[in-house]
Formats: sequence, C-alpha cells, structure tokens
Amino acid sequence: MEQLGNATFENYVGLEQGYSEMAYQMVSHVLTLGYAVMFAGLLYFVLTIKQVAPRYRTSSILSVVVMVSASLLLYVQAQNWTTAFVFDMERGKYF
Repeated sequence: MEQLGNATFENYVGLEQGYSEMAYQMVSHVLTLGYAVMFAGLLYFVLTIKQVAPRYRTSSILSVVVMVSASLLLYVQAQNWTTAFVFDMERGKYF
C-alpha cells in the first residue's frame, strides 16, 4: 500500500492531467464561500462593536482587521483560480 505522506491534491492531478469540471468548480466554490464568510464576519464585528464592553473592544477591532485581510486574501485567491485555467473542450478538463 502506497503511503500518502503529506501529499496534496495537486500531487495527483497535475497540469498534464488537468482538472475535471467538478474539481475545478468545487475549489472555486470553496474559495467563494470562504471570502463570503469572512465578509459576513467583518459585518458582524463592525455591527456589534458598540455592544461589547469597552474593556474588550480591542479584540473586536483586531477581529475586523483579521476579517478584512482574510477576505481580501481569499478573494484574490478565488480570482487567481478562475483566471489561471482554461477549459479544453476536446479533453473536457481545465488546464
């Protein structure tokens, strides 16, 4: 039995094999869900900052900073994912 070690998905589906439609769309949707959740978290922390005790407001401010940076990072990764591949009609995969 072959040991997987710390191999990732990319080790088994390389550029020469391409990504199936489902694999490509799944990654795209997970990235989109990720930045949408981070934007929702940002909205939550901004809207509840006045309801937090003054002693703990610093944690809300830091959470806002984390949500902004995480959502922007995931948004850029999602955009890079969609522009990095082209669908090959002949083989039915993304390369």
